[in-house]
Amino acid sequence: MHWRTLICGLVLIPALGRAESAQEIEWSDFARLAADHNAALIVSREALVRARFNADAANATWWPVISGAAGYSRSDSEDSSDGPSDRTSIGLDARYTLYAGGADSARIRQARAAVDLAEAEWADARASVGAEARRAYIRLQFSQQRVTLAEAIVERRRQNLDLVQLRFESGGEHKGSLLRVEAAALQAKVDLEQALRERAVRQRELTGLAGRDDFTAWTPLDGLVLPPTPDEPEWGPLVRATPRVRAATARLAAARESMIIARGALRPELALRGSIDRSGDSWPPDRDSWSAGATLSMPFFTGGRNINQLAAARADVRLAEARLDQETRTARLELESALADVLNATRQVAVQQAFRSAAVARAEIARAQYANGLLSFQNWDQIEDELIQSQQNLLARERDAALAAAEWDRVRGRSPLPDRL
Repeated sequence: MHWRTLICGLVLIPALGRAESAQEIEWSDFARLAADHNAALIVSREALVRARFNADAANATWWPVISGAAGYSRSDSEDSSDGPSDRTSIGLDARYTLYAGGADSARIRQARAAVDLAEAEWADARASVGAEARRAYIRLQFSQQRVTLAEAIVERRRQNLDLVQLRFESGGEHKGSLLRVEAAALQAKVDLEQALRERAVRQRELTGLAGRDDFTAWTPLDGLVLPPTPDEPEWGPLVRATPRVRAATARLAAARESMIIARGALRPELALRGSIDRSGDSWPPDRDSWSAGATLSMPFFTGGRNINQLAAARADVRLAEARLDQETRTARLELESALADVLNATRQVAVQQAFRSAAVARAEIARAQYANGLLSFQNWDQIEDELIQSQQNLLARERDAALAAAEWDRVRGRSPLPDRL
């Protein structure tokens, strides 16, 4: 392959990458799209709404139950000499439970625990979906910057090829060096092609998360943002605030209330009851009656059902306690691991920035020295490779730091998405 043909191909690559029209998008706009169209968020949100309505329904236990009824009947018999007879009735019936072994209050607290569980699961869903969306946007940012860097590398390799070609034609460089820089230029071309393909994949990923069926060539308007270095947290409150520990705590609270409900089934129940009725042979009925009283009931034998239900409820409490301990330990480990990843990644960014600065300075000096014949091709080529490698390494470390920050937010239950409740 002649080197001039190669240069022409390299110059055309960026233009081919920009041939498809792109649509610019900011992170805030994409976050709103992801929050509106994600199925997991919709399911979790509706579960929370349902739990809140169930808690409101459980509060009705504190109020009496009042029901009304009206009736009409017509009857006849062979012994009746007056023919068919009619009967009408209308009335109200009220019942209020004074004591149910503590089960009524436990059901209310259990419903509140269900709300706490739904809120924890909602927070976990928002954090997980938000981290997924954030990672997708970060990967697109990285692929976009990788394309930009690859285009710059293609141009630098082209300039290097021009320089070596001139020295080769003047007799200052041998054929092997020229073939070497031609291969490096070809590698830059391949790297740019790969970067363009990766960007297309990341654009497709973003399209799916945004809830769109048609492919959109997104272009991120935001650059990669390096996260601030987190401070050492207070682990106890941080662990308890994580969605997984909040959910396990709510399950334990619900299990304890279930045990109280099961125990209440072994205790007597005291209820008040009253009614007002009016009946007669025609409508409206004209004979009044009323009744009032109290009912005390006590289960004596249920075939062992109540006792076994209580034993099962106690086992559920022990199971929930064990799971809470397990979730607490797991959450602490996840938090410490995520924090370590953030700290390591941000430190690596600082290191790679220093290497990149050094590589840029060395490359500027080395190019001038090689052009003047003061530096060998091998040393100059090695310095050029180190410059490109340092630029690529810095971009990758910046991506890693941004991804680590997204994971740190996820394990803490923080979501970058807008709240759609």
